[in-house]
Amino acid sequence: MISALRSLREMRLSGRGRKFGLFFVSSIGSRGVGIACQLLQVPIALKAMGAEAFGLWMTLSSFTYLLNFADLGVGVGVQNKLAEMLGFNEERKARALFNSAFAFLLAIGLGLALLLIPATLLFNPERIFGLKEASVIAQAHEAVVAMLLWFWPRPSAGELYASAQPLLESDNPADWDKAWDDYLEPLSTKYPGEYAEEVRVAKAKLSDRRKLRRAIDDGAKIEFSGDGERLYARGLAFAQVGDGDEAERTWKALPSKSGDERWWKLAQIGLAELAERKKSREKRP
Repeated sequence: MISALRSLREMRLSGRGRKFGLFFVSSIGSRGVGIACQLLQVPIALKAMGAEAFGLWMTLSSFTYLLNFADLGVGVGVQNKLAEMLGFNEERKARALFNSAFAFLLAIGLGLALLLIPATLLFNPERIFGLKEASVIAQAHEAVVAMLLWFWPRPSAGELYASAQPLLESDNPADWDKAWDDYLEPLSTKYPGEYAEEVRVAKAKLSDRRKLRRAIDDGAKIEFSGDGERLYARGLAFAQVGDGDEAERTWKALPSKSGDERWWKLAQIGLAELAERKKSREKRP
């Protein structure tokens, strides 16, 4: 690792190449630290728990890890297929695929629950695992239940992101909230290092949609007293976004009728302010 860092220092890489190299080295380093921690935890746990309790723990851990394969690879397959369908704007097919996969995984989960919960309550750990220590036998049932609850398969990062995709493409604001609350927020919380950029983009997209919808709803509630007020508000909106030329054209078109005198005077004040600022910009070197 030291030689790799030295070679990176000697090579004058571009910004992207340097970041890639540092990522590669840090990945190897983190993997090495993880392996070292796993090797160290075995003697520590063995000494703290005892041989029989440690053996029971390792057996239960191995069994519960097998539950991660209970979806038969459907989750990853659905993720890839959903990405393909959404890429071709086949939203209806994507929804149908998601619903089918959800029903299939729900059926598997219920089947496993119906099978494992009674088995957990009825089985004899002393006979099955050959336990002899009284303290381990007394806690065996609780250990089995705790391990099943802790290691029960949860949606992966890919499954959460794939589940959010059809909802993000929907025109229904309720689907946007569901995409964030049920999938993207758990994804960013439970898997902070995965799909970080995609979650950031989706969050910005949801925020933009909410702002747009709020602006349209607020605009629909506005009632103008006449054309004068409407033209003044339009010019004011242009001025607020920095489009002074369009604001100037809009305010100059405002009629100076008696009923619109208030808005006409405000427009004249705005025109004078725009002209003053234009002169200030022209005087700058």
